[in-house]
Amino acid sequence: MKIYEYAKSRNIKSKDVVKKLHEMGFDFIKNHLSLVPEKVLDDLNEYEFPSKKYIKKIEHKNVVYISMEYAPFSNTEIGKKVKSKVEIVQTGRKVVILPKLNINKPLEEFCELDNKSKVYKYNDKNIEFFFIDHEHYLNRDKLFGHNDESEMIANFNISVIELLKHFEDPFDVINIHDWPLGLFPLLFENNLRKDMPLCLIEYTVYGPTYKGIYGVDVLKQFNIDKKYFDDHTVEHAMSVNLLISGLVTAQKIDMNKNTINCLKNSYLKAYVYDNM
Repeated sequence: MKIYEYAKSRNIKSKDVVKKLHEMGFDFIKNHLSLVPEKVLDDLNEYEFPSKKYIKKIEHKNVVYISMEYAPFSNTEIGKKVKSKVEIVQTGRKVVILPKLNINKPLEEFCELDNKSKVYKYNDKNIEFFFIDHEHYLNRDKLFGHNDESEMIANFNISVIELLKHFEDPFDVINIHDWPLGLFPLLFENNLRKDMPLCLIEYTVYGPTYKGIYGVDVLKQFNIDKKYFDDHTVEHAMSVNLLISGLVTAQKIDMNKNTINCLKNSYLKAYVYDNM
């Protein structure tokens, strides 16, 4: 039985079970997808865990979509899929946050962030676009493939956190896209959760990848504590894996059946289960 299955059967949080197993000396337990050691089931059943609070489902009104790609600004397959996901929603406030590349649109300067990034705004019908620019990391013809790729991704994630602080109304949902945003849920929990306690972090995944795999030092670039590597939250095969980090830490996973099947047939099969 996996930890998330045990937690669901008792209406408790998976992270509380993981914490208890660590206290019992089972340091090899990684996350909610790890197996519960059968020999401690009786002890766990006798332990009084805090009950999982029931959260009433609400109609999502304010949604922010965060992606590195969005058509036609990034005319890629993922960019087209992100655009389709945003446009299919017909109600509520829709905010899209993207990196600024070569954009032929009339942009309005919105703010300057503490990390020297600048933010520009553009409205298109019922969608508010915010483009993050940085003179070193984002002032380029393409995003990926540079030697400082991890620094660029970290800069974008941190900039998004800072930008979200500039909005007066909290968001109901933050929908993040693909492996470059895999560490965003941790950044949000450590920096913004107290200001948006009811906000749902949804992670949209498009398939398995070997991109976004770095040494532990990458956590310094994201301002994330090494403890999340030591407790295996972001660690896989002795590296920081951004895609796995998102799968483990996001509150909701969004992927179609084809993607689920692809992940099941990849090195990520241990992180995928039927009711995702």
